[in-house]
Amino acid sequence: MLEEARLNDVKCLVHCVAGISRSAALCAAYLIRYEAMTSDEAVQHVRVRRKGARPNAGFLTQLAEWHEECQWTDAESASKTEIRSIL
Repeated sequence: MLEEARLNDVKCLVHCVAGISRSAALCAAYLIRYEAMTSDEAVQHVRVRRKGARPNAGFLTQLAEWHEECQWTDAESASKTEIRSIL
């Protein structure tokens, strides 16, 4: 939904109860996937824009794992594209 909003130049509100951990982690996950940021870069980016943002330790671990998964997925997509262009 976030990427669709961005592509359509529409604003999208991401919120949770306190706006500290869950919503910050979700925004960071988006940045990792669609802006190719590392988990540290994404969290820092969110923190600069939302001063109280502090994803909890569990979310930080999941964001690091998500970064690794996104890198693998992107590499796999690139390989498939290369193979198609060769064929």
